[in-house]
Amino acid sequence: MRVTHQWSKLPALGRVLFVSALLLTLSMAAFGGTRQLTPNVAHAAQVCTVDTAGANDEPGQKDLTRLCVDDGGLPTSLSVTWNWDELSVSGNNTLDACSLYDTDNDGNVDFSVCATTKNGTIVTTTVYSCGDGRVDRCDNPIALVPSPSSSCSTSVQNTDPFPAGTAAPQDLVASCSVILADVGASAAKLLDVCSYPSQEPNSDPSDCVIIVTQHATPTPTDTPTNTPTDTATPTDTPTNTPTDTATPTDTPTNTPTDTATPTDTPTNTPTDTPTNTPTNTPTNTPTNTPTNTPTNTPTPTPPPQISQIAPTGTNCTQFATGTAATLSTLQYSVKSGKISQVSPGVFFYWIKVTATAGSNTFTIDQNITTGNFSTFFSTASGSNVFTSSCTALKPAPTFTQSGDITTVTFTASSAGTYIIGIKYDATSVKGATAPSPTTVHYTFTTIGVPGSTSGLDLQKK
Repeated sequence: MRVTHQWSKLPALGRVLFVSALLLTLSMAAFGGTRQLTPNVAHAAQVCTVDTAGANDEPGQKDLTRLCVDDGGLPTSLSVTWNWDELSVSGNNTLDACSLYDTDNDGNVDFSVCATTKNGTIVTTTVYSCGDGRVDRCDNPIALVPSPSSSCSTSVQNTDPFPAGTAAPQDLVASCSVILADVGASAAKLLDVCSYPSQEPNSDPSDCVIIVTQHATPTPTDTPTNTPTDTATPTDTPTNTPTDTATPTDTPTNTPTDTATPTDTPTNTPTDTPTNTPTNTPTNTPTNTPTNTPTNTPTPTPPPQISQIAPTGTNCTQFATGTAATLSTLQYSVKSGKISQVSPGVFFYWIKVTATAGSNTFTIDQNITTGNFSTFFSTASGSNVFTSSCTALKPAPTFTQSGDITTVTFTASSAGTYIIGIKYDATSVKGATAPSPTTVHYTFTTIGVPGSTSGLDLQKK
C-alpha cells in the first residue's frame, strides 16, 4: 500500500500551533544553574493533538486517534502517549506504533521509540537510531539502541476524541516514558507518532497523527508539458506587395482654361488594396503532447533478506555462505482429530544481526498469519550465537521463550555482525486440535531488524 504525505496540506494554524507547542524542542541550555526549554515555552501538564485525518481514517489496528506530550520530566525525560482506536486485536496480529525524533533540525527522523502489543498487557519497547532521510519513518541505516532506558505500557482509557470511534469513548493508550539520553539527549525534538505494519519501523506508515497519510495512486502534480504558447508561425508568410500599383486614371496636363480649373482632378485610389492575411493560419496544437505521468513516484526498496528457515542438519557456515537449503514445509498426521506426528521433527531459524560491543538482546516474534491455529513451536537445545566467521560465542548465550516470543541475550567482544541460530521443536504442536483449514503459515521475525522475516507452512500429509 503506497502512502503519500502531505504536510503542506495541514492547515497553517495547525502547523504553527503544533510546532510551537506540541512539537517540543527539547534543547536545553544551562544558565544560572537552571535548565530551560529553547525556545522558552511555558511547561504544560499535557499538550494533545487529535489525528489530523479525522475519525476512522485507517482500518483496524492501524488507526491512531490522538498524541499527547507531557514535558514535566525535562530535562531528562519526556512523557509521550498515543491512542489506538482498537482496544485489542485478534489472532496473532499486533498493534505497532513509534514516536519519531529529530536531533539535527532538518525535519527528518534520527531516532524512534516503538511500542508493540497484542492484547494490551504484554508490551515490547524498542528504540532505534535511524538514517535521517525521511520525515515519517526510521529509514536505513537502522540500528537497535542497546539496553535503552525508555519504556512503554498500555491501558484502556476513556480518551477517544472522536464520537464515531470504534469503541468510543474508549481507546487503547500507549504511555511511554522517553529517556532523552536514548534519543539524542538535549537535541531531540518530537516530530510525530505513526503506526506501522509488521513491526517494521522503516516501512510505509499506516497512519500518522500529524502528517496526513493518503492511500491511493499518487495524483500527479501537473508535470509541466512542453506546450507552445501560441507561437504563430504561418506556413506561407504573406508578402505585402499590392497587386496593382495605384495609378491615377488621367494625369492632368498643366494647361489651364480661362477659368483656371483643371478638367480632370485625379483620384488617387488604388484598384486593389493588398490584404495582409497569411494564407495558412497556424494551428496551436503541439504534435507530441507528453503524457502527464508523475516522474517522482517513490518505490520503497525492500531490505535484503538476512534470515532463513533451514533443516536441522544446517550449520552456521552453510547459512553464512548462502549454501544452506531452505525448509518451507512441515507435514503432520492427524489421529482422532489431534495432530499425532510432525516431520521433520526440528528446524532452525537463522538470522544475521548487528551487535554492539558488550551485552545485546534480540527478540524473535513467532506469528501465525493464517489465524486458524494457536499453538507455537517451542525452542529446543542446540541453539547458539556465532561470530561472522562462525565461531561459537563464549560465555554461551541465553535463550528464553514466553509464548510466541523468544529472547536471545549474549555478550559481544566487539561491535559487528553476529549470527543467531535458534532450534525449534516441530513436535511441540503434537496433541493440539487439527487446524481447519488444514494448512497453517508461521512467520519468524527479529523485531527491529529489516529483512528478518522468514516463514514456513505446517501442512497435513
